[in-house]
Amino acid sequence: MKLTEKDLMKIEDQLSNPKGNTGLEIAKNMHKTNFSMTKATFDASNIVNNDVVLEIGHGNCNHLDYVFSLAENVFYYGLEISETMYSEAKKQIRLKEENQSVFKLYDGVKIPFNASSFDKIVTVNTICFWETPVLFLNEICRVLKEGGTCVICFADEGFMKKLPFVKEKFTLYNVSKIKEIVTKSTLELIDVYSNKENVISKSGDKVLREYHVVILKK
Repeated sequence: MKLTEKDLMKIEDQLSNPKGNTGLEIAKNMHKTNFSMTKATFDASNIVNNDVVLEIGHGNCNHLDYVFSLAENVFYYGLEISETMYSEAKKQIRLKEENQSVFKLYDGVKIPFNASSFDKIVTVNTICFWETPVLFLNEICRVLKEGGTCVICFADEGFMKKLPFVKEKFTLYNVSKIKEIVTKSTLELIDVYSNKENVISKSGDKVLREYHVVILKK
C-alpha cells in the first residue's frame, strides 16, 4: 500500500516526538530496527562498574536490560521530549531497574542536570532534531564529568535522503558535517566508525542503512 503525503508527514511528526497509540507503535518499530545502532552506541561508550550514564532520547527504553548487562552498579538517567515515551519507559522498567534508573522530561535544549554529573552520555538518532547542535554539544560537555565520554550515533545523510518521510523536521548529517560542528564545540573528537546493514524502513521498504558512531571526550 502506497503511503500518501499526509501519511508521510504523520510518520515524520511521530519520529520527532512520538505521541499516543501511534507513537507507541512507532517506538516498538524503532526499538526493533534501531537496536543494532543502540547496541553499537552503548558498546562504544565502554561502560564500566559504577558509571552514571545519561541517554538522551531513550524511546520506550526496551534496551535497558542490555545497558545494565554491560557492568555492575550502573546508574541510568533517561531524558525525553516525548511524554508518551517518558510514560512508556517508566511503565516497562522492573523493580531492580527502578532502583538504578531515573527518567525525566526536558525541552530538548537545556539538559536539566548539574555540571559534571555523568561518566557517559549516549544518544541515538536524535541529532537530526537538535535545534542548535553546537550549543547542545556544549550542554552535553557541561554535564559530563572531566574525562567523560559522549557517544552519538546517527544514520548517514545519503541514506536518510532516500526515505520519503524525511522532510523539514530533519537536519541531515554525514561524517564531515559532524566533525565540523564538533570542532566548534567544547568536546574533543576521539573516533568515528561506520557500519552498513539491511533494515526495513518506517514506510515498509527494505533499505541499506549506513550509520556512524561518533566518540567524543571532555
